[in-house]
Amino acid sequence: MLLDERLRRLLCMRSRVKEVSEASSMCEAVRSLAGAERMSSGGEGMVVFDVCSGKGLGATLLSFLLPRGRVVMLDSNGGMDLSHLRARPNLSFRHVDLFSADTPAVLREEAAGATFDAAAGMRIGVGRK
Repeated sequence: MLLDERLRRLLCMRSRVKEVSEASSMCEAVRSLAGAERMSSGGEGMVVFDVCSGKGLGATLLSFLLPRGRVVMLDSNGGMDLSHLRARPNLSFRHVDLFSADTPAVLREEAAGATFDAAAGMRIGVGRK
């Protein structure tokens, strides 16, 4: 991660220590929920939603953990610098208000074709659909 300037900027702030710890915990929760077989395939067929993702440190780490899966960041703030997303082909962002009537359609669209999908968030826990 540190070799790519786009990703390195995501980690270069003092406040990131707490976020890295939380992101690591989120990754472990997803790993546990998905199970060994899905993890051994690199997350093939998986879609994980990082709910209220912010800039997406947790989602970025998940994209490395699940190189054959997809990680979708969901956040109501569409004005963030998300240039680091271009460094990860399996990571995307959707500008969405979770309380909007459009949210279920966005989730269905993103999860289409997935064999496993989950929602995770650093401050909201992990749940399986």
